[in-house]
Amino acid sequence: MVQCILFFFSVLLVLPSQAKSDYQLEVRGNKRTKESYLEHLFSDCWEESEEGKSEEKVIEQCIYNNKIFSSVKVIKKGKKKFLLEVEEKWTLLLIPYFQRQEGSSSYGLFAVETNLMGYGKTGILGYIGGGLNQMLFLMYKDKELFYSPYSLKLDLFLREKEYERREGERVVDIFKEKGRDFSGALGRYFWGKRLNLALFASDENFTYSRVVNYQLPESYHQIWVGPQVNIDWWDYKHYFQEGLKFTAQHEFATKKLSSSPKKAHRLYADLDMEKEIFLQTALAFRVEYYRGIHTDVRSNYKFGQKRGSRGIQSGSLWPNNFISLGLDYLIPVLEYSYGSYVAAPYYDWGKSDDVSYHSYGGGIYLYLSKINLSAVGFVAGYNKNFDKNFFTFTIGRGF
Repeated sequence: MVQCILFFFSVLLVLPSQAKSDYQLEVRGNKRTKESYLEHLFSDCWEESEEGKSEEKVIEQCIYNNKIFSSVKVIKKGKKKFLLEVEEKWTLLLIPYFQRQEGSSSYGLFAVETNLMGYGKTGILGYIGGGLNQMLFLMYKDKELFYSPYSLKLDLFLREKEYERREGERVVDIFKEKGRDFSGALGRYFWGKRLNLALFASDENFTYSRVVNYQLPESYHQIWVGPQVNIDWWDYKHYFQEGLKFTAQHEFATKKLSSSPKKAHRLYADLDMEKEIFLQTALAFRVEYYRGIHTDVRSNYKFGQKRGSRGIQSGSLWPNNFISLGLDYLIPVLEYSYGSYVAAPYYDWGKSDDVSYHSYGGGIYLYLSKINLSAVGFVAGYNKNFDKNFFTFTIGRGF
């Protein structure tokens, strides 16, 4: 199976990319973004606009979808002569982290750059320390590798963390996990940039220590590999993304786990749809699905505290089977030059193995117009099956 996946992806690599279009472009307003990167974005978006009715509007929205500009203006000066004016967002952020739980505190800092070196790449460096966690996180994402139709994403987690695995209100495991998780995905775009087919691989290596008298997992080392499909068909609208995003991947273990006579594999899918309803309000709908086959608690995905599982402590669900649904209704209530305040009642439903849950509540979010940060806000809600009444501070809406 792994050999078939590698052969399939090698065919993708040698497929020819689209030829660049011939046009004249003048760029204004960029201070940190490289002019060559803007020319590259314009070229890709100009090719897409040939299918649209309004050339300038299609190009503006296409460039705006990169989220690093607060405004984009395209002026046509001739048949193939354009002026591109942009206003950049602030993209280098320092984000503090703090969590207090059962008498212990964790703290940290994340440095996030979403326009790295002016080429639209993303880099994240983060550290969390304290009683609950010790974690170092590195991430690099290149949506257009060397201005090619290929993408690259790399993640590295070094962590020592105490996990409390739960089934509803019942705690079934408590142990400390220590080790690393390194993953990467190399992909190729098709259909403009709406479809990305990638080869995903991860190397997970962990040891476990006992916290209280629960069954202790054995040490774990596994390499996973498999195909990944990403569909991005949406337009960025400041506080929502109209359209759909879909991700699916099927990972195959390269060796057997000690708990199973057969090699494990993992299926994961995430569908996110958002649509403007009326008066600039929008409905956001998310479905998340996971199934682990011949997996165990060490190799299963961890869920909690995101859209679809609000009111569940982060990382406390390690199921073999999981499905969740999240529904948000976004209502802009105040708008200023620096951003928009949005109220969002929500409803979540999910099932983790044999435990079902539902959660409801609402949040208030601030979407900043000049800073590339999705949202800052507070969420209050009720989850009868897990955390009961809860109140959390959030960056983003749990995406």
